[in-house]
Amino acid sequence: GGVGLRGLFFFYSQNMQLAAARRTRRALFISHVSASRFVRTFATGGGGPEKASLREDIASAYDPSEVETYWYEWWDREGYFGDSAAAGEKEAFSMILPPPNVTGTLHIGHALTCTLQDILTRYHRMKGKNVIWIPGLDHAGIATQSVVERKLATEKGLSRHDLGRDRMVKEIWEWKESHGGKIDDQLKRMGSSLDWSKQVFTLDPKASEAVSEAFVRLHDEGLIYRANRLVNWCPKLNTALSDIETSPIDLDGAQKLNVPGVNSKVQFGRLERFAYKVEGDPNEELVVATTRPETLFGDTAVAIHPDDGRYSHLHGKALIQPLTGRRVPVVLDSVLVDPEKGTGAVKVTPGHDSNDFACGERHGLEIIEIMRDDGSLLPEFAGEEFGNVNRLEAREGVLEGLKSQGLYRGGEDMPMRVTVCSRSGDVIEPRVKMQWFLDTKDMAAKALEYQRSGDIELIPRLHTKTWTHWLNDPHPWCISRQLWWGHRIPAYFAQIPGKSPEIPGESPGISEESKTSAWVVGRNEHEARIRASKALDISPELLSLTQEEDVLDTWFSSGLFPLVCFGWPNDSPSDSSLYPLSVLETGSDILFFWVARMVMLCSHLHPPHAPFSKVFLHPMVRDSQGRKMSKSLGNVVDPLDLIQGKDLELLIAATEQGNADPKEKKIAVKALKKDFPKGIPECGTDGLRFSLAAYMQQGEKINLDIHRVQNYRFLCNKLWQATRFTLRSLTFLEEGDLSSDSPLHCRETLERLLKSQKDYHNFLPEQWILAKFDKGCKVITEAIESYSFGPAANALQGLMVSEFCDVYIEFSKPNLYRSGVSREVSVRCLFVLCEGILRLMHPFMPFVTEELWQRVIHKASESTKSKEESSIMVATYPIAWGGEG
Repeated sequence: GGVGLRGLFFFYSQNMQLAAARRTRRALFISHVSASRFVRTFATGGGGPEKASLREDIASAYDPSEVETYWYEWWDREGYFGDSAAAGEKEAFSMILPPPNVTGTLHIGHALTCTLQDILTRYHRMKGKNVIWIPGLDHAGIATQSVVERKLATEKGLSRHDLGRDRMVKEIWEWKESHGGKIDDQLKRMGSSLDWSKQVFTLDPKASEAVSEAFVRLHDEGLIYRANRLVNWCPKLNTALSDIETSPIDLDGAQKLNVPGVNSKVQFGRLERFAYKVEGDPNEELVVATTRPETLFGDTAVAIHPDDGRYSHLHGKALIQPLTGRRVPVVLDSVLVDPEKGTGAVKVTPGHDSNDFACGERHGLEIIEIMRDDGSLLPEFAGEEFGNVNRLEAREGVLEGLKSQGLYRGGEDMPMRVTVCSRSGDVIEPRVKMQWFLDTKDMAAKALEYQRSGDIELIPRLHTKTWTHWLNDPHPWCISRQLWWGHRIPAYFAQIPGKSPEIPGESPGISEESKTSAWVVGRNEHEARIRASKALDISPELLSLTQEEDVLDTWFSSGLFPLVCFGWPNDSPSDSSLYPLSVLETGSDILFFWVARMVMLCSHLHPPHAPFSKVFLHPMVRDSQGRKMSKSLGNVVDPLDLIQGKDLELLIAATEQGNADPKEKKIAVKALKKDFPKGIPECGTDGLRFSLAAYMQQGEKINLDIHRVQNYRFLCNKLWQATRFTLRSLTFLEEGDLSSDSPLHCRETLERLLKSQKDYHNFLPEQWILAKFDKGCKVITEAIESYSFGPAANALQGLMVSEFCDVYIEFSKPNLYRSGVSREVSVRCLFVLCEGILRLMHPFMPFVTEELWQRVIHKASESTKSKEESSIMVATYPIAWGGEG
């Protein structure tokens, strides 16, 4: 008894002064220098990687900065992240990481993605499967080019046009090489067990080859074509945009907004009315209404409903356009016009509104382009007064002109949505531009059928409505962008030198009138020249070829990502047991823009399977008040700030050094002082990961509370203390009492010991906690398998805290000072439970569980008995006693 008491006293009186020395020793480890008392070896024997050997007393308290320093490097070096050498003998589990933009840093949404995917990866690896999780990096065309353009303008006073295309692209590549590794470092800091040997950058040669192959094939099938269509246009960036590259601003009524390139604030949220006079009768007029008065220069008709008796006498008449005096017809349109709304008359601007464009096609109306690419109005349509003026700066002047002509009929405030460019903040202008489009009608129908037939399962099922909405009514996808950074479109304008070029309009092909020019596509210029030679019936060397200046939408290359990861088009992904992917996990906000497009492109180009059979969509992360995270609100949280902690002064400094508007910075700083008066506390990676998983309850958003994240750092400490107690309890056994068994099979020994006792009823606490552990194994496994991460985290916390720590550990303490079988049963039970709980928690908390598990295993057995005891990463995931694996 005396020895045991002295041991317990020593256990509870660890010297806190060892902390500084411990840090120094671990720093020496990182630089591969051994210390006299602390040895942590990472040896690789002939039979595979051996476990780490820890010969330092465990610290008295959990310190994430120490625990999370070295394990990732060891995991990676020992090859735990790659697929198994015995891959063919194992069930496969494969995923891809949604490629983050090369320009950015991980935000809290990325942290959630990494956490959930790594939980799945580590869980299935521990289940003995051949696991591969492939990382990627997206070239992010608009975002990356914008960043480098701002850098050039700020540092050198240059624009991309000053440099020219080749030099500009070189500048961007140099920027990518110097900044692209930051994302990788952050992913590693999150503990993401990715197979880095298979990483794909979307501008890698193999990705570029796949993109060109896909474009040529789709064009040859008639699915890609060149046409004049209405697109989202950003005047600031001078490019077409996809919907996901725009952001809505919802206004309750009249409001003036700052717009880039406009000297004063611009009025929005007003519905203005003005009159069109009837040709030949100045006393007759049609009153129309608009929120964009400046677009009247592009009006080519006024529409009325054919059954509206008020205007039946105007059928076939013409009107005189205000300010310009141009003649426009009255057209009858039951689709565009609702006679019950407004005046029952609608101005039609086919070149600058999607509904009007459709009306123009129905009636064969002229399409007038009233502005240049930079948003300034063209004098030939806007006249001398408004020509060369920014279209938004002209708004007030147009209203004044209408008033001066006596044609203004008043206005009113109204709610409206203003769509702006997510990158530049400029107001998006619908414009008709010659672009490249992909017809997705048949591909969308196929993607819809995959879901309806059960070949693709959307989790949660509530997202089925969004999936169906987008794919039931697919529009042609504008895949061209007016940028220099990206996959340059493999299309060429071929012409016979000396002949007048005839550029085809609606589709790439031969100019039938002269047969002197043609648009052709090719995987390279040589192939394009051969194709043009056949099309124009002329020798290839006599042709002049000019490649298309535009690049492809980033989402086009991202849509091919699963195929690229598995070697397409040179290799068949289906030859690998890892394709199709086991599951795709991503944010619900890109269900259509990325997920649906992957299904459409990959299944079309590499039939018959979809690229994955399950899609798990996590909710969006918001702040504790439910607000969308925004730089202007000052509530954007960098995951590394949560992991490391950050003082308020540093948070403010980072905000003030950002690219936000000065007024937004002031708002953001005020919000930081209110929300984080003492800064952000250090929570550690494991605490952050567990909190994000615990937030995953049913719902469409996560309201992230920093203080709740901190509580899970305390949960790590609870686990740490429970393991310390277990380690000390092992000293009460005679030497060799555990080492005779493999640590991972001690449960069997414990069960035999319990059943051999005549007074079996005296061990009810052990029977109870073991039953709780078995139930927990089942509940947690079922939760992970069904992607119920929140319930899994709750079950883990309940088992570890409420049942193991609060009940069984307290019960076991008196038994440690009793002799005989009672002490042996308690110690063995503590070991079995602690070691098992560490394995259960590992997918959620990889760093602290590896640290503690290595100590527990080392304490129980000095020699490694199997590969699965080399790291908790490859230890078997616990199952209920007597259950099947």
